[in-house]
Amino acid sequence: MVMEFAMDGDIQADICGIVLIQDMAGMTASHALSLNPAVAKKAMTVWQDAYPARPKALHFINMPPVIESVFKMVEGFQKEKMKKRNHVHPKGDMSKMQEDLGLDILPKEYGGTNGTVEELTNYWLGEIEKNRDWLIEQTKFKTDEAKRPGKPKLHSDIFGIEGSFRKLEID
Repeated sequence: MVMEFAMDGDIQADICGIVLIQDMAGMTASHALSLNPAVAKKAMTVWQDAYPARPKALHFINMPPVIESVFKMVEGFQKEKMKKRNHVHPKGDMSKMQEDLGLDILPKEYGGTNGTVEELTNYWLGEIEKNRDWLIEQTKFKTDEAKRPGKPKLHSDIFGIEGSFRKLEID
């Protein structure tokens, strides 16, 4: 909901799309172990097929080696078009991201001129607090799937079949 709030009224984001920067500094093996394939697949399905955004690029910086295998698993659930939009930058080298996005967009920690990460974080925390009621109100909205044209989609149609198949008996 925070991204939805940040994009609210931003016509440029609606038309041109968005670029995400994921700084993975500080991620550990416990973070890697907390993401299982079923959750990863659901997250990718929602992000690619349901989220009302047009992701144009995803920049991953400071990715620890322990997270690389998790990244490859999650990337396996992405459509080919989305995989091409992933940019994993070598640790300490943000030159390609700086070139792609421009220094006026990036915070100082990433070689830019647009404030610091702390200033940006404080700004967005303030915006979220100011709009707390709006964010809470958003949780009340639901879709009425009975009004959706065409055959209703089941959970398994969207996310596939979950569970384990440890015991399979065949007659």
